[in-house]
Amino acid sequence: MPDCIDDLLQTMRMETSLYVRVALVVPYAYAFVTGDEPRLLVVHRGSAWLVSDTLAAPLRVSAGDALIVRPGTTFALKDDLARPEVRVECTLPFSENGRVLRYGEGPGDVLELICSRFSASSTAPEPVFVTMPAIAHVRLGDPHADLLRATLKVIELEAIEDRLGGVAVMSRLLDVLFVQAIRGWFASEDVRAAAWLEGPRDPRVAGVVREMQGDLARPWTVEALARTAGMSRSSFAALFKSATGMTPLEYLTAWRICRSKSLLRQSELSVSEIAAQVGYDTDMALIRAFKRSEGMPPGEWRRAASQNL
Repeated sequence: MPDCIDDLLQTMRMETSLYVRVALVVPYAYAFVTGDEPRLLVVHRGSAWLVSDTLAAPLRVSAGDALIVRPGTTFALKDDLARPEVRVECTLPFSENGRVLRYGEGPGDVLELICSRFSASSTAPEPVFVTMPAIAHVRLGDPHADLLRATLKVIELEAIEDRLGGVAVMSRLLDVLFVQAIRGWFASEDVRAAAWLEGPRDPRVAGVVREMQGDLARPWTVEALARTAGMSRSSFAALFKSATGMTPLEYLTAWRICRSKSLLRQSELSVSEIAAQVGYDTDMALIRAFKRSEGMPPGEWRRAASQNL
């Protein structure tokens, strides 16, 4: 895997990995919306049409396909494209890890899914998701998905055996599966990911990224970042933009907002305290930046996030 994505994933430790098994019995046409955390859907048996406003056209998925779904994404699974959708909650009831959910009755064919929800202890996933579509499709038959297939096989065996501690083992395996799915997508999408991936191979940009991520509270300027890279301001800004698709300060802001969201979700810190930790002089400065990024102020976002747990 290219260095920059590998570095980001190494900083990511999953706080919780919760999963349910879902069975959709034909006929079905269910619309789901994710909450504030990423989802991984693995098609275990059967096939379906995946429909979403984020897709240019309906996508046919079948056993051996994995889908990485970004937070806040609406999608539907249908056995027939002409069938009208029924809305269900796909925050999904994750309170019982390993629960089996069945939608529909009768002898019809069944679409079986493993659906996982992840809560990360770092901000790494969100910068990675910047480079990915709202729904990333990974085919387990692709050459790059060999480890993903192996992990899924272990998960299947663990589920069948139902041994002591099985839920805990499954959670750890799903952590691995999630990272492998991200890795598999990037391995199969070299052209689309290239702009982001090339930059950190340059040691000057890689060093700046590490410094920036390690000290978000520092009052960074483009000049200071350029000095860290040992470059002129203009040359550094051009290199950084070509590497990441963002200006240095846009990239810095994205990390600050990501870190703010993590602290809002996982701590009792006030907005003022969070602002100080992520590099804003005042709470109002954070509120303005946060609202531009997320469409709502931090306090409102925190309340909404707590309802999606």
